[in-house]
Amino acid sequence: MLIGTTGLQSPDHAAIEQASADIPILQSPNMALGVFVLFKLAAQAAKLLGDDYDIEITETHHRFKKMPPPEPAYELADSILKATGKKRDSLIFDRHGDESTRKRGQVGMHSLRLGDEVGKHSVFSQRSASGWS
Repeated sequence: MLIGTTGLQSPDHAAIEQASADIPILQSPNMALGVFVLFKLAAQAAKLLGDDYDIEITETHHRFKKMPPPEPAYELADSILKATGKKRDSLIFDRHGDESTRKRGQVGMHSLRLGDEVGKHSVFSQRSASGWS
């Protein structure tokens, strides 16, 4: 079975997991080759650069898109987190206010909703000029 939909809830994932005991299942939130390559390259780069480099993920979709951020953005984040030995609690969303100070090892995620954009996912990384204490 091939599953390429997004927006599934926990019971849906549990049903897929149960079905996978009996039938082969390929599940991905995005089947585009370019997205798959992005996941792999971003994970490899994050692992090689380490925590001395800040990482930010942005995803942009059309103004009517729900679910900020959508599953492909989480898959991208998960590939980076897995490669760097981190958990989802390392993700920080849309920094603002006094809590916006970056902590070592955090991965930022941001969602943009603009015009008719079909979908764009980007990963940014830069070495911390000030270093870490």
